[in-house]
Amino acid sequence: MVGVIAGWVYPPSSDLAVYLVKLVLPGLAWIDAMKVATIIAVILSFSLFLAGFLMYHGYGTFGGIIGFLCAIVSIAIGGGFLAGFTLGIIGAFLAIMRK
Repeated sequence: MVGVIAGWVYPPSSDLAVYLVKLVLPGLAWIDAMKVATIIAVILSFSLFLAGFLMYHGYGTFGGIIGFLCAIVSIAIGGGFLAGFTLGIIGAFLAIMRK
């Protein structure tokens, strides 16, 4: 949810997401920045839930990789004001190292 708010507060992050979506899927020219940020935030939320589920069930390395990728992609929607990005990177590395 913080990433969605970041799209409003920090417009360049939402412009980057809109540009990337329009670059990959030119047929979606009707989409605006808020819709893109919301879609990305929902996808990242479910992906992080999957990463946590995998880590809990003993697949820490694979879950850590998913968490790391989600933290990197979260920059496109503001990264949770960089706190979420930083915590995601730290948590992913700890999961990969099995600490």
